[in-house]
Amino acid sequence: MSFDPYHFHMVLRLEEMTPAEQRAADARAARIAYGLWRLARAVGQGARSLRRQARLDPFRRGATMRPRRNP
Repeated sequence: MSFDPYHFHMVLRLEEMTPAEQRAADARAARIAYGLWRLARAVGQGARSLRRQARLDPFRRGATMRPRRNP
């Protein structure tokens, strides 16, 4: 299905929805968007964490894990 028929049917559906159904659909879309944002943020933090931990060694043997310092 191309975008135009999909958009047409969604507009028809929105016109038939009650205000309560529209609020419920908006709330559901907000929950989905927030979940995707949290997932992307967690992936980004994990990638940054790995990048900080894996440093190139001076002898060019590849990435090595640096030991964590204890206070």
